[in-house]
Amino acid sequence: MNVMIISCFGYYEQRVRFVKEAFEQKGHHVEVVFSDFDHINKAKIVDKRAGTTYLKSRPYYKNISLSRIFSHFLFARSAYHYACKKQPDLIYAVIPPNTLGKYLKKYKKKNKVRLIFDIYDLWPESFVNQKFAGIARPFFLKWASFRNQSLNAADFVITECDLYREILAEFLDPEHTKTIYLTKGSEFEQPMISKPMETLHICYLGSINNIISIDMIVRFLKTLQNYRPIVVDIIGKGETKDDFIRKLKAQGIETIYHGALFGEDKWKIMNQCHFGINMMINTVRVGLTMKSVDYFEAGLPILNNIKGDTWTYVDNFNLGFNVDEKNIEDVARKLAKLDERQFEEMQRNVRDVFASKFSLTAFQRDFQSVLDYCEKLTHKNILILCNHEIVLYNFKKELIQKISEKGYQVHISMPFNHSLPFFEDTLKCDCIETRIDRRGINPLKDFKLILFYRKLIKELKPDLVFTLTIKPTIYGGVVSRIYGVDYITNITGLGSAFQNDNWLRKFVVHMYRVALKNVKKAFFENEDNCRVFLEDKIVEVENSCIVHGAGVNLQEFKFVNPCKNPKLVFAFIGRVMKEKGIDEFLYCVDKLRNENAEFRVYGFCEEEYIARLKEMEKNPNFHYFGFCNDIANKYNEFDVIVLPSYHEGMSNVLLEGASKGKILITSDIFGCKEAVIDGKSGFLATKADKESLLEACRKALALSYEERVAFGLEARKLMEKEFDRNIINKQYMEAIDEILGEKTL
Repeated sequence: MNVMIISCFGYYEQRVRFVKEAFEQKGHHVEVVFSDFDHINKAKIVDKRAGTTYLKSRPYYKNISLSRIFSHFLFARSAYHYACKKQPDLIYAVIPPNTLGKYLKKYKKKNKVRLIFDIYDLWPESFVNQKFAGIARPFFLKWASFRNQSLNAADFVITECDLYREILAEFLDPEHTKTIYLTKGSEFEQPMISKPMETLHICYLGSINNIISIDMIVRFLKTLQNYRPIVVDIIGKGETKDDFIRKLKAQGIETIYHGALFGEDKWKIMNQCHFGINMMINTVRVGLTMKSVDYFEAGLPILNNIKGDTWTYVDNFNLGFNVDEKNIEDVARKLAKLDERQFEEMQRNVRDVFASKFSLTAFQRDFQSVLDYCEKLTHKNILILCNHEIVLYNFKKELIQKISEKGYQVHISMPFNHSLPFFEDTLKCDCIETRIDRRGINPLKDFKLILFYRKLIKELKPDLVFTLTIKPTIYGGVVSRIYGVDYITNITGLGSAFQNDNWLRKFVVHMYRVALKNVKKAFFENEDNCRVFLEDKIVEVENSCIVHGAGVNLQEFKFVNPCKNPKLVFAFIGRVMKEKGIDEFLYCVDKLRNENAEFRVYGFCEEEYIARLKEMEKNPNFHYFGFCNDIANKYNEFDVIVLPSYHEGMSNVLLEGASKGKILITSDIFGCKEAVIDGKSGFLATKADKESLLEACRKALALSYEERVAFGLEARKLMEKEFDRNIINKQYMEAIDEILGEKTL
């Protein structure tokens, strides 16, 4: 596998080095991509690391400036174009800059890639100055949104501390997020050194900039000096260095400035010190800093004011002292009373915590779970084409979840509606809004849809296309065939075009033949639909498979005992149109108006039936409710589900009703009769025969409560045995895995 590590700021010794080594140890080829601008020294990098790619970056000279933001935007764009050129299998990106996340999300939409984000810092949260927060708030929110809105594109997210996980919780998938602390190598294993306590040496290490709380540091050290002599050793540099030193000396605090030191020179100074100090302004959102890890590696307890992880560790493991505005005096007194035994105990605690949380061994242990997850990712894309999100949400969401859990990257092309957050946020699917005129026959609109599918398949390069419903199946199948992409389809029904032997039927058959010529697997929801496609030579026997519809989610549609309604409630659920048998149902309503029964209709109404339904509502036992978004919650109100349809793929209404233990009355046709045991769980009626349907309704009315319970139990048993959605989905998964060369678990 080709791995690309992208980091605008280097962070080689702090993170990148260890990530690179971990992937290389697994046998992967790793390329490291840095900016050619040194963020610390504000200069172009001259001494470049061998084997590392440096992208040309725009210089900037102030940390908080529009110039810096623009420079990072340009770096992110350059990284995007470089990735497009190199086409890595996996990108490991250190964030910030936030725009890098934005560009990599865009990259993933167009390419087959695994994506890991390492949230190393939070911008702008880490350096928002209260003075500007009000007027700059809209800008800061937009800036943060570049990161937040890209997190759902990542296969895995690493956070530098638990605090970042808490702040970003609403944007993260907890199962694919892990805190991995900053890491130090083991080349400097510092021995325990006995240090005289008469004068305390306090070390300040790292950048000296505008997020450091210089005033609090000076105030605390001045207070401490009232109880015990101190010396401050400063290792580092930054734009506020002179101000820091001046304020310390103004308070009579002995201060030694060593400059920026590295390696043994740095450790020599730190070995003389007793404590490290780490205090930032209170608006900064940081849970852990690299200087704290440096202190811990050197065996130095810390004087800390940073909330989150650092504060928790200091408190829980006695790693020094936590300081805030209210306890400065109290901490200074405690520190002054500290003896050598107590100090050595703190040192041992620091070393133990460093070994367990911040050492190279700790990193390797924690990063192993990331490597394991990467191995599970199949790195194969599946594109689903559908004409309505309700179809996917109601009948295929469990299958899509299984596909995602297997590690496939799922892209869904469909019109957008209310279920979008479920697919994007919960299942982590890449959803592409697609305009489809489902019932129209406008050739211009259909041609635009074909062109859209052509563009989509060319860009996504899916390993498999899965089509549902007629237009996505025909047009998506044609495009998949042209571009040599494997595809499967689910034929959910034949539609009215197949009901008559005329020119329209011949035309539709021809279109299906063209579309499904190379289909890998066609799933039919009943035997008759499959027979028709075989007889019309649309598909071959070897690539046909019959499933029991979409199946039913037995947990979602749990069995309930029949209602003890004053009247037996008959419900018609479906589109109000002739082919659904609405005429026969309304005939029964009319004939049974004086019986102890109530009749309800739920569903979209064809225009030709609007006036008739209004007239029917003069009957006090009849009610039309229109389309119902939460029909699943209505089943408990019904006693009998009536669907006298002329043709069906496999009626989901019948499956759901049977799973709930409802009596079914339906046509004796394929796609309906499979859901009923005639005379035991419901009654079958002859298609388009109103008298036959009326007789079935009278049989239901004649049942006692005990008989209705027995009918309901039989209906539920049938669903559990043959129509469990898990059984159906396994058939789909076996086909998908076979085509893509995977193994079904």
